[in-house]
Amino acid sequence: MALLALAKSFKTAGMEESVNVKSRLVKFVELVRILGVALGFYLSYAARDVPTSPASIRLLALTIAIAMCGTLSLEGIFLAKAAAREKGYDQVNDLMVDPYQLQNTMWFVAASVTGIAWTAWFPDATEAFLLYVVLICCFFVLSAMNHAWQAIGHGNKTWQNLSRPFLSLAMVVGSVPLVIPYL
Repeated sequence: MALLALAKSFKTAGMEESVNVKSRLVKFVELVRILGVALGFYLSYAARDVPTSPASIRLLALTIAIAMCGTLSLEGIFLAKAAAREKGYDQVNDLMVDPYQLQNTMWFVAASVTGIAWTAWFPDATEAFLLYVVLICCFFVLSAMNHAWQAIGHGNKTWQNLSRPFLSLAMVVGSVPLVIPYL
């Protein structure tokens, strides 16, 4: 009996360590996302030699495709339960990932692949990059509203729910000077 209890305590300790590692990975991915977007905006503005510089909007689209959608895709595929826990959504079933979270991850996979593929095969399609940036910014405004509602309306005051509205606002406001000249 004592041996069974000891084995169970080792299993629980191992699971807690695994949860801690995954939690740290989710935080690391979040940091990579924030720094990647900041670097991408820096490069986008640095490439802006004229207001309608195709290089700047192309770099901005690629930044969003990789730094935002790409990291969210990886997080959703490999760290779904830990990411849900970090965001205060602890009700994730141990046997499977929430189908809606999986569907959300597939959206980010599609957005990542589209942004990267478009940059690789159609680098001169400036209007497509513009549409891509506006669509993704629109999505993140709606997502920021959801995070704000979770923090204010439901008291879920995790880092993501408190920071996402402000980080999304910064991303959208930073995109405006690069997008406006095309309108």
